[in-house]
Amino acid sequence: MLFVSFFVFQACKEDDDFNIGSNFLESQTNVVLIDTFTVSLSTVVLDSFPTSSDSILLVGYFKDNNVGKISCSSYFQIGLPESTTLYDEDVYDSLTLRLSYSGYSYGDTNQVFKFSVHRITQQPEDDVEYLYNTSYLSYDETPLATFSFTPYPKGDNTLEIPIDDLLGKDFFDKLKNEDNNDDIDQIMSSNDYFIDYFNGIVLIPDTVSNNTILSFTAKEADLSLVMYINRYNDDSEEDLEIEFPITNNNLQFNRIIHDFSETGLANFTRQRYDISSSETGNKSYLFGGGGLLVKIKFPWMQELLNSQRGSILRTELILYPEENFKYEKNLPEEIVLYNTDKYNRFGDAILTSDGNYTQVADFYLDDYNENTSYTFNLTSFFISEFSDGYFDMDHGLLLSLPSTKYSTTFERLDVGAKSPSPKLKIYYVNY
Repeated sequence: MLFVSFFVFQACKEDDDFNIGSNFLESQTNVVLIDTFTVSLSTVVLDSFPTSSDSILLVGYFKDNNVGKISCSSYFQIGLPESTTLYDEDVYDSLTLRLSYSGYSYGDTNQVFKFSVHRITQQPEDDVEYLYNTSYLSYDETPLATFSFTPYPKGDNTLEIPIDDLLGKDFFDKLKNEDNNDDIDQIMSSNDYFIDYFNGIVLIPDTVSNNTILSFTAKEADLSLVMYINRYNDDSEEDLEIEFPITNNNLQFNRIIHDFSETGLANFTRQRYDISSSETGNKSYLFGGGGLLVKIKFPWMQELLNSQRGSILRTELILYPEENFKYEKNLPEEIVLYNTDKYNRFGDAILTSDGNYTQVADFYLDDYNENTSYTFNLTSFFISEFSDGYFDMDHGLLLSLPSTKYSTTFERLDVGAKSPSPKLKIYYVNY
């Protein structure tokens, strides 16, 4: 305790840095800044997280020496065309899968990308509320298509992937015969019947040649099986497209599997056990899609509470990208904090000062990469913690991407624990 008391009152006093004016304080008060307390960092891996209903398909494979191997497969259901009438003279031409880029990708898009298209052979449970990155549905190992291409994810491009004609002709014949009374021909009479017959599609990445994850839009206007038909009328010929669009968006999900076996995270077992930054090269990992979060704790706060004689005015937490990672061109622009406990479970988000919105860190990008940082206002957090005269040492914070990005992108931030180290600034009135 003697050490802590000395530490507190020898902390730098910077009235000029936080001048609130003599009208607000009695003459015998000082505004004190303490910014030398240790902030503890560790990495948490989520047991699972929801990936359904995001309207995004993620497919690909990526390997990184720090965060391991990531494999993404995407599952979705296909529905019937709105209305279709085929005539005896109509002739089947081909069937394709049409995909539209979302504009996002992760990894090296300059190399050839390869994936396969498979028929799902299992439906989700009827009462399922969410599907997760760990969810799985069985599928036919024989692909409906295997496709290799050079991706252009930033453009306004679509892909047309040729699908096995056996499936295309099967669909065509059933559409032609849907007015018959045979049970087999009723498959095309409703979405429910059709999905019972054709459970859906899964995109499976190649894990040998790929080092990229691609993102496609999972919306009705952008994702469909397209059947091409030739229609002959007298001496004329007409080319038709019949679209089988994605349906049941709440059942579309991305299976995202991570393998940390060849990294410093190899000892990860469950979410409740985090790994100290001292075991991972003095840095901790935030990795959207990869299931990694940074846990932040304040081990000296009870001593500060016992020693201080005053009131908190403002508290700031400043985080810095790790020394090597700060040169990364694609640092996330938005990061947020959630309360957590000793089991690393999500609590409420840290809110803005008015209490109405989730607080997003103030991001400062230094053109020279010297002082790039993220700053959070934790005033309300610490005032609340100190209000009962006790600081819960199991109470920490989880650093995350916003929920809209966490499961749909692979934005990453390696947070430095030393050189640079995180900084906690507490301004308080000492009297």
